[in-house]
Amino acid sequence: MSAYHHPNHPIVDWPLLLPLLRRHVPLARIGEATGMCERTINRLARGEIREPRFGPGLRLLDLASDILQPEEWERVCQSSRGMNPQ
Repeated sequence: MSAYHHPNHPIVDWPLLLPLLRRHVPLARIGEATGMCERTINRLARGEIREPRFGPGLRLLDLASDILQPEEWERVCQSSRGMNPQ
């Protein structure tokens, strides 16, 4: 990924990551782990919010990297790279 990030391109494919994560973890646990309310998580999953705040986003990525299956995590990484042309 390029060092420059264009504000119109999200860094992570959140609408892909969140449904995958919710297959493994209840919404309430995601909220507890990230400090985000369920409404915000759902809006992020639907693409209504482009990026979460920095801290909760980092905690969300950390949770996903711990819980998602390797092929699911790779799918998120590949999709996110595709969203950010260099």
